[in-house]
Amino acid sequence: MKNNRSIAIGVAFFSVIVIIVLVVSLLNVQTAQSPAQTTEEAAGTALIPAADLCADENISNTVRELEKRTREFDDIYQIASITPSTELTPLVVELTRVRRSAEDYQAPACLSLLKEYQIGMMNSYLQALMALLSALQVQVNPLPGMTQEQYDQAYNAAVSQYYALAGQHLENAAGLKTKYELEKSRLLGVTPVPTPTTIIIAPQTPTP
Repeated sequence: MKNNRSIAIGVAFFSVIVIIVLVVSLLNVQTAQSPAQTTEEAAGTALIPAADLCADENISNTVRELEKRTREFDDIYQIASITPSTELTPLVVELTRVRRSAEDYQAPACLSLLKEYQIGMMNSYLQALMALLSALQVQVNPLPGMTQEQYDQAYNAAVSQYYALAGQHLENAAGLKTKYELEKSRLLGVTPVPTPTTIIIAPQTPTP
């Protein structure tokens, strides 16, 4: 009886060892297969080509993404163009926000020139508005014996420099806007349509 019990215990012990060995072997096989499966999945994903944003069938949507910033900028600038200089600051802040968004937009290579014209145009319009804001800060120290007429002439001369600078920036912006529209039309394969250029009419110089 004692020997039979020992044999039974030995068989049971041996069976446990066999089961453990089998479990460990299966775990090792699964672990070894996982990287291979992951690699195959990654390879399968890599085989899917990314859409060509500059292809004829995609270029319209690609241009539209960049054009969103231009249209938003134009909408705000339309309001700024009829707003008194003393109330321009909040609009300049909004225009600057849109300009930064346009700068951060990762345009594909085929839109590099269009984006260059876009940013240049926005910068020129902003510089024109900043020149008008700078005109508000002009101060003229009256000289001894200076008449009111002489003082007004000196003040107007100082302010007119900023208005002239604003006009130069607007002229540059108009040129860049034309180039932008031509390049956009070329990308889309359409005939360019002339668009009116918004200008800022310099307000009457106030008498200090």
